[in-house]
Amino acid sequence: MQLSRRRLRQTALAGAAAGAVAMSLVLPATAAAAPAPAGASETRTAGTLEVVRTGLNNARKVTWDPRLDVVYVAEAGRSSATCIGDTTNGCFSRSGSIYGYSPHYDLSSRVVTGLPTLRTARGLTGLAEVNPYGATEVRAVFGLGGTSALREQFDPAAAPLGQLARIQVTGQVIPSADLVAFEEQNNPDGRIVDTNPYGVETDATGSVVADAAANAILHVTPAGAVSVLAVPPGVPLGPREVEPVPTSVVRGPDGYYYFGELLGAPFPPGLARVWKVRPGEQATLVSAGFTNITDLAFDRQGRLLVLEMAERGLLSGDPTGRLVRLEADGTQTVLAREGLSLPGGMAVTPNGDIYISNKITSADGGSELLRLRGAA
Repeated sequence: MQLSRRRLRQTALAGAAAGAVAMSLVLPATAAAAPAPAGASETRTAGTLEVVRTGLNNARKVTWDPRLDVVYVAEAGRSSATCIGDTTNGCFSRSGSIYGYSPHYDLSSRVVTGLPTLRTARGLTGLAEVNPYGATEVRAVFGLGGTSALREQFDPAAAPLGQLARIQVTGQVIPSADLVAFEEQNNPDGRIVDTNPYGVETDATGSVVADAAANAILHVTPAGAVSVLAVPPGVPLGPREVEPVPTSVVRGPDGYYYFGELLGAPFPPGLARVWKVRPGEQATLVSAGFTNITDLAFDRQGRLLVLEMAERGLLSGDPTGRLVRLEADGTQTVLAREGLSLPGGMAVTPNGDIYISNKITSADGGSELLRLRGAA
């Protein structure tokens, strides 16, 4: 059962943790909509989402770069791209990219192209998130959804998959920490050996990575040494346990790293959690009552924002997502719902606008970049 649960979870994550997906599994046409989760009390506030860019390719996380006043969208790549080399076990291409959008001056284009993308029977993986670093580069994580044996079957340019890497302004990709190798040597969660980095937060101490397939939060020093920060427990559901599937990590104003869970199949509504951890301490629970979390952020007042990929669960047949602000008393203020369709990532700009990647499991060119003005 452990193997089947992992494979179902990886497939249904689509663009989220394991790559593209058979939409019939994520959104079965005959599935009835599940009831809204019964969790923390909720208040609502009006927020209007606007589409600022369309035509994105399998968009993943969104990042604000204060150096240039630019929003970056990680594009995992195109499923229709021409394959490089042997296609026996999948299709490797260099169709991934970083899309740059500036609300202040005329920039709306792919600023880096030719990044590694892998499409297998489990889906499409590639660039998942970038963090500005220094003056001329970003730190990035690339998904994989497998082991080193899978990666090594493809072109040498596939090496960054499953790794933390540096992407320089020239477009050169320099792997800096092999998270696949760490999983194979340590397997922190004790389940199937599998790696799919999906979220990263970089600061002066290094980078903290949410590995969705390894079910672990990892710390990588500037020198590339990898260690475990947290392994969240599974969620009891009847006679079995649902895997946590951490997909997002952000550093809070209190110095803790906060991370959120998508949860594995059957993606139960209302059971996903937010945790916090810092080196040398055990992870502690911040809040529960969420569903299929794909990203976290903090607003200008230091309040936690939680983005849900599917408010009613990935098997509900309803693709509507939700953006929530967690208040100090534990209540949830809904900032946006209408217009969110399987969202994947978000970033808060200095003026309080929130940018969100949307429709992340759509076909090539079907993802969007949305803006919610002044909500944070």
